[in-house]
Amino acid sequence: MARVLVSVFTVANWGGLHENTLATVRALRNAGHEVDVVCKKGPFADACSGLGAQIIETDWADPVHFARAVADSGVRPDIVYASPQASRIFGLEISRLINCPLYVMFHGYYADGAAYWRGDVRKFAGVSPSIVELLTGYCAIDPWRVEMIPNGILDEYLDAPRRPLSDKLSTGTGRVVSAGRLESDKVAQREVFSELVPALAERRGVSWEIIFLGDGDERGGMEEFLGALTGQFSNVSFRFSGWVSPTEVERITRRATFSVGAGRFAALSMATGTPCFGVGKHGSAGLQYGSNLGIGAWSNFGDYPLRKAVQEVTPIASDVGALLESDYAAIADDGWHFVSRTRRQSKVDGETLEFLDL
Repeated sequence: MARVLVSVFTVANWGGLHENTLATVRALRNAGHEVDVVCKKGPFADACSGLGAQIIETDWADPVHFARAVADSGVRPDIVYASPQASRIFGLEISRLINCPLYVMFHGYYADGAAYWRGDVRKFAGVSPSIVELLTGYCAIDPWRVEMIPNGILDEYLDAPRRPLSDKLSTGTGRVVSAGRLESDKVAQREVFSELVPALAERRGVSWEIIFLGDGDERGGMEEFLGALTGQFSNVSFRFSGWVSPTEVERITRRATFSVGAGRFAALSMATGTPCFGVGKHGSAGLQYGSNLGIGAWSNFGDYPLRKAVQEVTPIASDVGALLESDYAAIADDGWHFVSRTRRQSKVDGETLEFLDL
C-alpha cells in the first residue's frame, strides 16, 4: 500500500478536471492506497473526502510557500500526482523537499513550460493523443516517459439500457443538451449552433429544446446569442439549468436526442447512447461517428487544435438529417462501442495505476 499526494488546482465550480481527478482518487482508494488531496475548499474537496481521502485545503495563493508548510507538517507521501499550473508548482516543490517521485497529468492543451522542468518529473500523461504529441514534440520530453490516459466513463453508465430515437421523440419534443463551463474559450460553440438551430427548425413535426448544464462568465453572451437565433423559429427554444450533479448530467444526457460538447462530456454522451456533436474551444469535430470519431478522439472532441482535420469534418446540416431520418441507431452504436472499448472506467483505472507504478 502506498501513500499518494494528489495536487489539483481548479478554477470552475465543476468540470472535466474535477471528474478526472475524482476518478483517480477513487481508483487509488479502491486499490487500498492512502490518498491526500491538496485542493480548494468546496464541492470537489467534499467529493474526495467522501471517498476516504484526507483533504489539505489551500487557496493556491502561494504554492511554493504552501508546499514547504505541508512538508514541515510531516506529510510524507510515496509519490506526488499533480496537474499543471499552481498544482504543478506545488508538486515540484514538495517532491524536491521530501525526495519522492512526481507524476504530472495534463488535462488541457497547454505546455505549462514543461520543457524547463521535465527533468524533475518521473512520468507525464495526457488525456488525448494531441496532448501526448505536444509533450513529446514541443516540450521535447522523452516519449517513453509520456503516456495517454483518456477520461474514463463509469462502467455502470455504459452498461445501462440505451433508449431508441422513437422513445426520445415520443412526446413530440426533442432535446439537445450541452454541459460544461460557459467561458470565453468556449465561444466556438456559437458557430455550431448557428448551423444547428436552422437545421432543427426544418424538422417542423418536433419541438426542440436546447438545454445548457453549467455556468460561467459567458452565460449572458450565450443567452443573448441564442435568444436572437431561436427567436427566428417557432419550434426551437433554450434554457440554462446551471450546475447540476454529475448523476443528473448523466440522466438528462441519456434522455436527450443528441448533445453538443467536448472532452469528458462528449464521451459521457456517447456512453449513454446519445450521439454527440464534438465541439470545444478549437471548433467542431463534427457528429461523432465514422471518420469524425477519429478526429474527435485526437482532439478531445474539439477541445484541442484540429489542424487541417477541420476540413474533413462532415457538414452539420447533413449530419442532422442522417441522425434523425435514417442512421440514428448506427451512429449511437458507433459512439457507444468506441467509448466502451477505449474509455471504460475500469480499464482507465488500471492504466492509471500502472502509470503511477502502483
